[in-house]
Amino acid sequence: MNTKMTLAAALAVAAAAASGAQAAELVYSSHSPDDHRDNQVMRAYFDAVAPEGAADTVQIIGGGAVASGGNALSAVKSRAVDSAVVIYAYAPSEIPVISMIGDFPGNNTPVAAAATTETMLIDCPQCREEMDRVGVEVLINVATEPYNFMCRSDAVATPADLQGKKVRATGVLSQLVAQMGGTTVNIAYNEIYEGMQRGQIDCTILGASNLKGVQVWDVAKTLTDLSLGTFNSYGLLLVNQDLWKGMSADDRQRWIGGLGKLMSDHARVNLEVADEALETGVNEKGLKVVEPTAELASAVKDFQEKQIDLVLATARERGVENPEGIVARYQQNVVKWQAIAEEIGEQPWTQAQWDAFGARVQSEIYARVALD
Repeated sequence: MNTKMTLAAALAVAAAAASGAQAAELVYSSHSPDDHRDNQVMRAYFDAVAPEGAADTVQIIGGGAVASGGNALSAVKSRAVDSAVVIYAYAPSEIPVISMIGDFPGNNTPVAAAATTETMLIDCPQCREEMDRVGVEVLINVATEPYNFMCRSDAVATPADLQGKKVRATGVLSQLVAQMGGTTVNIAYNEIYEGMQRGQIDCTILGASNLKGVQVWDVAKTLTDLSLGTFNSYGLLLVNQDLWKGMSADDRQRWIGGLGKLMSDHARVNLEVADEALETGVNEKGLKVVEPTAELASAVKDFQEKQIDLVLATARERGVENPEGIVARYQQNVVKWQAIAEEIGEQPWTQAQWDAFGARVQSEIYARVALD
């Protein structure tokens, strides 16, 4: 069933489940291909939180078929879809505070995911005001594996190598490209393959998991072995607010109760797929991993040290009040989650360690999230 669920049907979900009938179906929109790791992780989550006896209560429609990455937020807001993955960097004018948090720097995937989520959901009254104004609920933020330069021909090994190159980059990383003389090209995630194949872009900035995720390994010839940081502007599950408020407390609690595991699963799968994709890219696809020069590594380090200042300046231009206070809370949360990660143990983690991380996310964040 491809039609979106009406509000009346949303209000009937709990009753239908209680009576043993199949609950009405919701639509979750994703800009990633149907078989993308994100959609696989979300399928497992939706199955786990479904009411007992219900089947296929959420339909995942991938590939941007009903809402592209650029209009996912407005689609959830207008109820064209019930829920979606939303990249905040595509809608900074509508959600400047949340978008600002998504641009904060990160280097450790689970730490960045937990710190951004805790900041948005617990420590940011302005984020709550933004959600209420736009009419959506942000349930979880995630982070990618560290990003790299990937290019169709000539590698980026020095700052000069970016001169004149057309690079697909989003959020604050577009400023890194501009500072080094490159030109940012704004194309959708699911258009990266075609854009690189046709020469519309020379390079993209992505994590290694995307070598497989959107088949970049078939068009990119080089990958620079230099971390540009994690991408945190990544709302994995945003829900229409009317729908959320129309669900029963039991249904909302089920959804919230599975979010710690969802964050853990997403981070684990991303890192595992990134490692596997990079190995396959090198051994089977002819991908060349290029070492950066000291000059490039230094330029990126300088940029990362100034990243907070750049994000703050942009936030002020967008009218965000007291962005410094939000930055301070985020930095405190990073320290907190770094300590938790170290307590769990040295990465890469075993499944038991990932389970421990998910349990901490649930107790430290979602146990404190109000249902209404």
